[in-house]
Amino acid sequence: MNKKVLVYLCGLILFISVSLNIFFISYSNNVKRSTNLIINNMVNLVENKYSDVVVEDIIKELNSSELKETSLSKYGIDISDFISLKMKNDNLKYLIILNIIVTCLSLFIIIYNLILKSYKNKKIEELTDLIKEINNKNYVLDMKDNVEDDTSILKSELYKTTIMLKESAENSLKDKLSIKEFIEDTSHQLKTPLASISIILDNLIDNPNMDNKLRESFLKDINREISKINNLVNTMLKLSMFEVNAIKFDRKYNSLKGILEKSIENVSMIMDLKNVKVNLDIKEDVLIKCDYNFEVEAISNILKNEVEYSKEFGKIDITVNDNKLYTTLIIKDYGIGISKNDLKNIFNRFYRGENSSTNSAGIGLSLAKKIILMDNGKISVESKKNEYTIFKIKYFK
Repeated sequence: MNKKVLVYLCGLILFISVSLNIFFISYSNNVKRSTNLIINNMVNLVENKYSDVVVEDIIKELNSSELKETSLSKYGIDISDFISLKMKNDNLKYLIILNIIVTCLSLFIIIYNLILKSYKNKKIEELTDLIKEINNKNYVLDMKDNVEDDTSILKSELYKTTIMLKESAENSLKDKLSIKEFIEDTSHQLKTPLASISIILDNLIDNPNMDNKLRESFLKDINREISKINNLVNTMLKLSMFEVNAIKFDRKYNSLKGILEKSIENVSMIMDLKNVKVNLDIKEDVLIKCDYNFEVEAISNILKNEVEYSKEFGKIDITVNDNKLYTTLIIKDYGIGISKNDLKNIFNRFYRGENSSTNSAGIGLSLAKKIILMDNGKISVESKKNEYTIFKIKYFK
């Protein structure tokens, strides 16, 4: 019911109440006149017949609460009409009082509803203003409300929605910045191999009579740069798929020793180039729940990093400790170490430390960390300059 209808209803009730009261009062006055006329007639009749009767006694008898039709029968007077009029007059008094009470109660209810309606309208206006602010992407709003009512419940739900929209907007902004950074980093990483390929191709085109050995060397260089681009793109695709949870892991119980042996095999070529040896210390085979292929890739990337930071003719120690809560894998080299500044950023995508290989794209360790986290693991690193670097991985059971 809107405010205008309530006002009209209030006016109608007042009109009916006043009209009824006017009618009741007018009717009551008529009854009083008739009553007074009857009393005057009775008094005159008694005075004429019984001169010794005091008029005040008759009036007192008529006003008595115990008045009966036979009260004045000794004077030969029938007062049944008087009693009937008196009862009507008394009833009219009660009706007037009842009408006033009902009218006041009705008016109170209507006024209360008007006040409540006005209060709710004010609250709805506040909520409308809040929604407009939210639509304008202003999520920093004061929505505190100490009053418990229907609108406060709605305001509470609106507050929850605002928090969700705010988080969504923040995440959307982060995603946009991440995509921008991703494109910038990828473009930067692709520039160098593409520039190398372009220069080599220009040389091949400009020198059609080039020596066959030099031509073959240039073609091998192009093949190497293409392989580098291919590896970079594949790794970037994997990282992107991890970030949007588009990769499903086939997690099964696998032999940790088997994973380590396969990982060592994957980096054996670069180990041979630097004459680095690996000591694998695993007393008994341990099973970890993981995706075999992804975990081999993660450990291979860590070992590749260890070899790059190892000195020539160096060594890498791999040890495994197992308990009821988790399995710990420790990979330690005794190379040039990693600076404190590099340690803070070592798992960041495209980060290349001060002693990184020129062939490193800086994404291997970032991918390794994501894989280990997906396999319910945790990775940390510590290093001391010119002494050692330790990668510690915990696989929780």
